[in-house]
Amino acid sequence: MMTRNTDAASMRSGFGFPQCLLRLGRFFPLLLLVLIFAACAPKKKSQDATSSPSLTIGAMSSMDFLPFAVAQETGIYDSLGLKLEIVHFFSANDRDAALQAGKLDGTVTDYTGAALQVAGGLDAGLVMKLDGDFSWMAYGATSEAFPSSFGVSSNTVVDFLTDRFTQPAVAKGAVVHRVEVQKIPLRLELLLQGKIGAAVLPEPFATMAEASGRCGRRDVSSAHHWEATGLLVKRELAQDGNNKALALLLQGYNLAVIKLRDADTKTLARWIKDYAGAPEKLAAHIPVPDYTPATPPKADELQAAIAWLKQKKALKKDLTPQQLIVPMPALP
Repeated sequence: MMTRNTDAASMRSGFGFPQCLLRLGRFFPLLLLVLIFAACAPKKKSQDATSSPSLTIGAMSSMDFLPFAVAQETGIYDSLGLKLEIVHFFSANDRDAALQAGKLDGTVTDYTGAALQVAGGLDAGLVMKLDGDFSWMAYGATSEAFPSSFGVSSNTVVDFLTDRFTQPAVAKGAVVHRVEVQKIPLRLELLLQGKIGAAVLPEPFATMAEASGRCGRRDVSSAHHWEATGLLVKRELAQDGNNKALALLLQGYNLAVIKLRDADTKTLARWIKDYAGAPEKLAAHIPVPDYTPATPPKADELQAAIAWLKQKKALKKDLTPQQLIVPMPALP
């Protein structure tokens, strides 16, 4: 008769498994958790020489981000080896939330919005100013009376420029009555209906208001050489040794500026329709900014936005223009 030699120690170990393996098994759930967290941890974008740099930037339909869109459509970024994704937003709040959540590397924004985000703790800065125009539009194409009300979105560039445009009149005793209207299309609609007396609008909305025959253009920001918008990026992307992608982004922007200057009327109108949201019949009549190569924002323009926000008690902490700027990488 065959017998199996099984000692007591082996029986206690559980079907002959060594005690050391059973003790290791107690830590298996913890080890599994470590492996899961390691697999799910966000991967930092590599900007080394062997990888293809990539960036994701946010934008709303506007004239100031047009060179980025043109560079992407015409293959400039592909030729430079940059993988660029442009995420389009219809709400500034949604765009800003995406940046704060780490879903974007940067975004087209305005100086007041950038200051509010950085003061709120976002580790980012403006690397360049952008070329976009804002117009003071008033209901009544020929009326010169001071408007009875202004449609604004509080603590935004529109609110800021409303004060800048009206400052001379306010100094003489005029009073600015504000009506909160956050979305630009609704602001335009209310203006066209005469339910608000005026609004500061970017292109193409300003030209849409003027083309209706019911509104007149009182003033434009470019006439004062005011800067209003720029490219806000994560500060880490501008650091030496990690700024390859940012350098390519700005290089492509500069090449697109040349394309925009050389484009025929038909091509330019299509780009404005596709990327700035202009109606097809008006696209050829939208004023095109004098796009310039990538240029850092002016400190005095940033200081004007900061001072205005401080006056409105909208900033969580004091800022200087230098705290709002990240260094521009060297470009060819």
